[in-house]
Amino acid sequence: MAISLANDTIYETFTFPADVHYPDSYLNDLRFDLRANVSGTSGKGIAYLVDSSNEGRPGFIMLDLGTGESWRRLSQDRSVLRGDEDVPVYQGHPFYFRQKGSPVGWQQEGLDGIQLTPDGKTLYYSPLSTSRLYSIPSANLRERDTNPLAELNARANVSDHGQRGGDANGFEGDNNGLIYQLMPTQNAIFYYDQADGQTHPFVRDPRIIWPDGASIGADGYIYMNINQLPYQPDWNNGVDQRQHPGAILRAKLPNGGTKVTSLYA
Repeated sequence: MAISLANDTIYETFTFPADVHYPDSYLNDLRFDLRANVSGTSGKGIAYLVDSSNEGRPGFIMLDLGTGESWRRLSQDRSVLRGDEDVPVYQGHPFYFRQKGSPVGWQQEGLDGIQLTPDGKTLYYSPLSTSRLYSIPSANLRERDTNPLAELNARANVSDHGQRGGDANGFEGDNNGLIYQLMPTQNAIFYYDQADGQTHPFVRDPRIIWPDGASIGADGYIYMNINQLPYQPDWNNGVDQRQHPGAILRAKLPNGGTKVTSLYA
């Protein structure tokens, strides 16, 4: 749903057909490109959404904001799948998934963090439960099934940028093209620099307990939501270990970085 902050009204509602949003789908992160001239759209922009699907059918869902049409890409491609028997480390403790009334298991979430480059041409992404970073030309995601080669071409154009040093959750990006990756396993935020093809440290602090959503402001700071997810009752046999209240932290971006505005012109 689209909500106007000016008058608190819902001015647009989108729904997804059953062959796009499955019964086991889990819509998670999303990014917008609102430029009128984006190829493969009706002129009102596009939303890229991730289906994180704990049950094992993750992939991308695209939504044409002008027509309301939606479609999938890279469903169950190896780049979007969850890591097999992944045991991350949070605050020095190996983590297993412990839900009350269920056997001890592993984090099941696949595709999670995504971020567009400032020119909108490339989308970076990764599953939550792996340590690898991927990207794909966004044009491959916008290609419709009217092209019988659309899915084949999308999978052929996935780039694997290697390991980054840990599992990552949400992504963000600045106008310098840096791809920020929120690292709950490291109490940190790393960034990927397209100029040298490497992941670099940005900020680390013991207070960064599972950084989740992050937003970059026009003031040149990145704001991160600290939700203490490893301590929630659903992951700890029903025991709530979180310390309240929650927190939002911020850090100044390097090299004069600021909010990306090019995708909203």
